[in-house]
Amino acid sequence: PLEAVGTAARTLLASKNPIARWVGVEVLANLGDRSVAAADAARVRALAGDTTRLTGYWGKDKDKPEPTLGDRAQEAAKSLEALATSSGK
Repeated sequence: PLEAVGTAARTLLASKNPIARWVGVEVLANLGDRSVAAADAARVRALAGDTTRLTGYWGKDKDKPEPTLGDRAQEAAKSLEALATSSGK
């Protein structure tokens, strides 16, 4: 099942819909599949230049600037890179 989820999330990264791309980024970042984390980090990092604003990201907290999809992709890629290089199970 995790492989199928990862495959679906990778497909979302290429979507024309920015919400779908965002979901793909977040799913891959949270999936925790060390065996493909480095490759997923590269896929996610490819979205780093996406300037789509994630309107409402912080909910009712209007004091924080809304991140872009690219911002989230960069953070997710860093997490995936850390996972890929970490020791453990």
